[in-house]
Amino acid sequence: MYNKQGEGQGDFMKLDIGRILRKEVSRFRVNMKETLDYIDTTEGRIHFCEDVLIQGEVNSIKDKLYLELNVKTAVKESCGRCLKDVIINIDVDLQGFLTDDYKESVDELEDSFIYDGDEVNMEEVLKTAVLLNLPSKIVCKDDCKGICPNCGNNLNEEGCECNQDEIDELNIDPRLSKLKDFFK
Repeated sequence: MYNKQGEGQGDFMKLDIGRILRKEVSRFRVNMKETLDYIDTTEGRIHFCEDVLIQGEVNSIKDKLYLELNVKTAVKESCGRCLKDVIINIDVDLQGFLTDDYKESVDELEDSFIYDGDEVNMEEVLKTAVLLNLPSKIVCKDDCKGICPNCGNNLNEEGCECNQDEIDELNIDPRLSKLKDFFK
């Protein structure tokens, strides 16, 4: 699922590979640019804040199709500590074989992308590029202080009057409360 700004779901980023499948050409250049609001993935919704630019080529090598692409864009995610928006630039090279057989795609050790008929669904390529290049922990800055768990203030922007010792005391599991004095 995706949302192209101002449009329905039409032919979103479909790459026509018919000429190379019919052996009319042995290679061709790919140059695509799309404006997207977001795409939905298994990890959640990814919001774009720049156009998606995909460039590269498709080559026919010994009856196999090989895709080499560069994907550039920027996505907006939330800081894992303070929830502030963070812009993450994506600039990644992808390579892999094109196959029309899902089983072959899963069994291959190398990266592969599935095509259907004469088209490659570039949404899947885009998802791969973005998901594999997002950091595992997204933070707005290395020393982000996060949000106070009691009052909800963003500790990077303002302090809070909460007594951290009292908060810790309230959050201790009663079964483990005897351990709090262990290291004193």
